[in-house]
Amino acid sequence: MINGWCVGALLMTFAASKTEIRACSKSPIIDAAVHTCSSIEAATPASRIHENMRQPTSADIEVGSLLQLAKAAPFVAYPAPLIKQQHLIADFIKRSRTDEVFMPSRTDSRWNAPMQIGMTGTEFLAQYGLQVKPTPGTGNCQYYAIAMSLLNLEFDTSTHIKMLEQMTQYLKEGIAQASRHAYDVEFPHDIRQAILVSVQLDIGDQELMVPETAEESDLYFQQYIYDIAQSPSSISSYLLAGQWGTEVTLRMMAKLLQQPIFLIIAPRGLQAAPEFQVYQPERVTKTGLQFDTVEEYYIAGSESEQWVSRLQRVCRDPKSMANPPIVLLYNNFHYSRVQFVPLSYRQVQSK
Repeated sequence: MINGWCVGALLMTFAASKTEIRACSKSPIIDAAVHTCSSIEAATPASRIHENMRQPTSADIEVGSLLQLAKAAPFVAYPAPLIKQQHLIADFIKRSRTDEVFMPSRTDSRWNAPMQIGMTGTEFLAQYGLQVKPTPGTGNCQYYAIAMSLLNLEFDTSTHIKMLEQMTQYLKEGIAQASRHAYDVEFPHDIRQAILVSVQLDIGDQELMVPETAEESDLYFQQYIYDIAQSPSSISSYLLAGQWGTEVTLRMMAKLLQQPIFLIIAPRGLQAAPEFQVYQPERVTKTGLQFDTVEEYYIAGSESEQWVSRLQRVCRDPKSMANPPIVLLYNNFHYSRVQFVPLSYRQVQSK
């Protein structure tokens, strides 16, 4: 059965397993878990690549490493239910998104704007022509914000509301499918423990209950994901706190969509300097297996140009015409969609 553990001991255990990849989350426990999941093994380190006629470039090393990985580690392909869900979402987007999503061009002046240290969230949004689109506060806000980004719609008409509710349900069902892919590697026992404890901390449970065995953590984690997938998506319904979007659901949606998710974090409001995260789909190898996962990168407010640079690269990718970048704002425990808008003449003149 489930017994309560000392949270401090759990934190020390998970902290000991951290890797060098930078990540962040709402709690130290889940932070350690994400770091553990983020381990990337290099099958062919650069030090083992022999010199021939010329010094190998970084591109040579990368290609060589990938080839070695392909030989050394079998690839975990997406299961049929996950692929089916991806096609379902893609088809729904194709049928439902009628307006083209605005994206800044390569020569757009916002990319060349001088970076100012200590900008508030409001100033940052204005400088890069980013506009916040609100989501209903029903507990579905994270899922709604992703749905709004995919369909380029708002909750402004009954037709749009119905379409966004349907997309939200597809996303939550897709989270369950994505979590089952490479499940034992993505979510081993200790990671499941950490996530379950983090959820309890977020909803304010007085007594923390940690599953002691792998069978127990599997049972409770699967139930946690199932509850999210089956939760209502209507704007007239309210979710229980344990079904709200978290770092786990953001990772699984980025994995499902095979798109990066860019997050602006403003826990102290937009009048303070924000911080940033990127949920980046990547192919990794771990425990002798290759699989597609999502790495979570934290970027401090003082290094916001790194976040902007990553976003710019995605906008320049030809594939982004069909899959525009997803940008969210997390502010006051609430997620909203963020979209690019054309810079006004006044904004351009002020730069």
